[in-house]
Amino acid sequence: MTGTDPRRRGPRLPRRSAPGEHDTGLGPVLDHLAAIGPHFTLHHGSEPPGPPLPSSTEPAAGETDPAFHPLADLRGALLADTAADIGRRIGTTDPRVGASTLHLGLAARLWSAALGCAVLAGRVPDLAPH
Repeated sequence: MTGTDPRRRGPRLPRRSAPGEHDTGLGPVLDHLAAIGPHFTLHHGSEPPGPPLPSSTEPAAGETDPAFHPLADLRGALLADTAADIGRRIGTTDPRVGASTLHLGLAARLWSAALGCAVLAGRVPDLAPH
């Protein structure tokens, strides 16, 4: 059982889910992942979790951070604008580079949370937009 192994470091974690069982109770696992670093932090909800984290793609002097939008809203013109903004931040005008960087960054964040939960608790969070 995951939470009783004395060799395991970190908090006591919830039991592993049976195959097909609905994922619940991953709060302690997500908290443990967040302690590893910001790339493993998984926020949810319709409001931003707080001020943006510093990154190598901060807006240039005089620019402002784009407004927070839930992931489910990131489509159409907003998606194109976000990809273009990322492209500008990394110094390119090619929209494909901005879109690719957005995609890879998002995939890495989601995969880090999912893989981290799988390693720590033997199951993954429900990442469906609710």
